[in-house]
Amino acid sequence: MLQCTSIEARTRIQKQPEFGEYVMTLILKKSLDQRDNSHLSPVDFEVIRYGVGIDVHKFKLAVCVKAQLATGELVEIKEHIFLTTPQALNELCQFLQKFRPLAHILMECTGVYHRPIYQALCDTFPEDQSKIVAMNPLLLNRRISDLGSHSDKVDARALANIAFYDSLIRPSYVGTAYFFEVRDFIRSYHKSRIHVSRLRCRIHRNLDCANFRFVFDFSRDWHVQLLEYFIREDWKFITAYEQLIKDREQNNQSANVLKKNRDILIPYASLSLSATQRFQLQLELTRMIQEEMIAATYLRKAETEVIDNPKLSIIYQRLCVMPGFGPVSSLTILLELGDYTRFTSWEAMAKFCGVIPKIHESGEMKAKGHINRHSNKYLRGVLYQVAGVLINRSRRDSDLTEFAYRQSKVRGLPYKKASMKVAQKLVRVVYQVLINHIAYNPTHEQQQRKQMQQANLMARQRSLLSTKRLRPLKHDIQDFLATHYEFTNSSSRYHLKQGFHRILQKAKEVKPHRLQIKKKRTQNL
Repeated sequence: MLQCTSIEARTRIQKQPEFGEYVMTLILKKSLDQRDNSHLSPVDFEVIRYGVGIDVHKFKLAVCVKAQLATGELVEIKEHIFLTTPQALNELCQFLQKFRPLAHILMECTGVYHRPIYQALCDTFPEDQSKIVAMNPLLLNRRISDLGSHSDKVDARALANIAFYDSLIRPSYVGTAYFFEVRDFIRSYHKSRIHVSRLRCRIHRNLDCANFRFVFDFSRDWHVQLLEYFIREDWKFITAYEQLIKDREQNNQSANVLKKNRDILIPYASLSLSATQRFQLQLELTRMIQEEMIAATYLRKAETEVIDNPKLSIIYQRLCVMPGFGPVSSLTILLELGDYTRFTSWEAMAKFCGVIPKIHESGEMKAKGHINRHSNKYLRGVLYQVAGVLINRSRRDSDLTEFAYRQSKVRGLPYKKASMKVAQKLVRVVYQVLINHIAYNPTHEQQQRKQMQQANLMARQRSLLSTKRLRPLKHDIQDFLATHYEFTNSSSRYHLKQGFHRILQKAKEVKPHRLQIKKKRTQNL
């Protein structure tokens, strides 16, 4: 290392060290005790910055502290293993207190284990929160992959080295404890719904094994009651059916739905179940009903927390107005995004949601890959479901449904690609609702196009009236579409409509005096 003054060293540190210098420092680093330091002045041993690396595990923390001297050299000061108990976290904070305010702490986001450590450090050092960084372990592993063997202490040393280089650090979003508590409500709801779907499949599987092919719709009460009666006692299906009708009439409840569906149930009248099958079905039906109750409780609790927050309550109601969105999808988007103001563009939000494919670029070649599977699966799943609802909706009464129709029917994209295109469109709309606080207008794009057309028309001919040639042309087009309607499908009608629209636009642009000049020229010829 070249000898330099402390002022020169400080200016060099402020300009951000290069990555090549970082690698050379790792390779050429030696202890200060193993070299001749007689040519160095005491000023050169001044510490400019401390780098603290914390490798997080469930039961222990590997901590490494390194110092950067005025000469630009990195020196290892201390390595220690701390437990994750509350008392050990207090000892960690007292240990790091010695290196303030020059310490920059870098830790990895390991599951949920980094949350209490990050909160404890932020509470202990409130003035230095910007110097406490929790980073995605996938990004960290790429940066320390060239450092050799993998162990807790080696990772802590690598984290301490990277802590000196701000350009290599990309902080991850770590919300408050309240954010994680509320977010777990909606995640628990989704997990409970997955268990409900699995139990329903198991019930149908066990019924299919007994050759009972009637598909029970568990969203209907009489289907659930009929199955409960059927597996309650050792009797045939027709007996359980008649007993249910009799009990409902005795309790002054309507049994008309059961009587109307008698023809559908008659083919299974003589079927019965064994004791083992009835026992298994009773357990699975009980578990399914309990999971549905648990899921409803989680969903109600999450909605209560959102409604109690005035700001989130307004946005929650705005999201529910959008086509395809309901309470579940709106709550999932709000609670999974967290602090949505951190997104600087809709592309960043779409990347976090996992609805944008990866880009592979080399020279002039540029190709799109698969979507990022390491993104938020709850947001990606909800947006994919909403996109499917919009694609399968027959009515095209909004900009979103019109866009979904163009992607799936007009362009003819496969279902998954069309769903991802619609999901990206949804993210753009959600970004405007969340960030710019714009209430959703289902015909905003149509109104914008109409306003632009009117403005262009006024600029060209200073009038919004249609010309004499335009009226009969419109009537001819309408007669053509009405006469040949049976020979067209949805796609061809769409293309005909677009083509006729261009013809009408061109007819508006042609001026009458030019037509008269052309007629005179043809007559002279």
